[in-house]
Amino acid sequence: MDRKKILYLVIAGILVVLLGKTYLQEQQQKKLMDLPLQTIQVSFNGEIAPNEKLTRRMVKVEALTTSGVTYEVDAYTVDNDQAPEHGASFRVTVAYLGAEQTIDVPITRTKVVDYSIGYPEQDSVLATVYSNGDLEFSGEGDVLTFDGDQVPWRDDEYTHVFFGSAVNVENMDYWFANNEELLECQSIPKNVVSMAGTFSGCTSMQATPELFRCKELRILDNAFQDCTALTKADTLPINVTSAKETFSGCVSMADAPDLSKAANLQSIDGICEGCTSMVSAPMLPTSVISMPNAFSG
Repeated sequence: MDRKKILYLVIAGILVVLLGKTYLQEQQQKKLMDLPLQTIQVSFNGEIAPNEKLTRRMVKVEALTTSGVTYEVDAYTVDNDQAPEHGASFRVTVAYLGAEQTIDVPITRTKVVDYSIGYPEQDSVLATVYSNGDLEFSGEGDVLTFDGDQVPWRDDEYTHVFFGSAVNVENMDYWFANNEELLECQSIPKNVVSMAGTFSGCTSMQATPELFRCKELRILDNAFQDCTALTKADTLPINVTSAKETFSGCVSMADAPDLSKAANLQSIDGICEGCTSMVSAPMLPTSVISMPNAFSG
């Protein structure tokens, strides 16, 4: 028998073995799927970059039957198979035969620069700028207080701001002022006390962060002044006392900010001055004692 025929026979034999193995595995999988399912265990393996698709090699799913048998699953489904462009993680719900588990999938981003801003231990809180435009505050504890335009990230490029749940900030005066590229900051630390000028001049922002849950917030002077793209403002929280020129120059805002819950609000001087798209004034709390030029223009 010549070498070519021998090679063909070897290849045919290998194919038979592989096909037989695959068939046996499929039959074994079917038998396992017939067992009553108790739960599934899902884990994330590897790395995923911003905007990258989630692949099956990144997710390990194990099924646990009521009889204690565990087997690995391939035929699962996910409700979200792509990482967002911004943020540290995203949620994925994995389903298999009626069982579900939701996991947080970390996003691997490229760091540009770190700033240690914790107090009294500076490394306890970090402000990190990433190449995808994220500015993230992470760690645990209090942070340093910065004067005016002395925030370390003032000259960095970022479009989205994120705060870790354990980061405590009392004074955020002018932290992001005049960043014309900033698009979004969904929430801020709930223990913040002063936000004077925090987002002033952020001309690309269309909505304020969540404010109502910030029960310690007192000062909102100039916080969103000249945010010319701003159309949506969260309800002002109960303990705000001063909101001078908070939304002045917000020429795109048609709906007045909700002041009705701010029971301690005293000064709203120029709060919506120059808001030329606004069609009605808000209900004012009875605590207000000063409001010159509140709705001028």
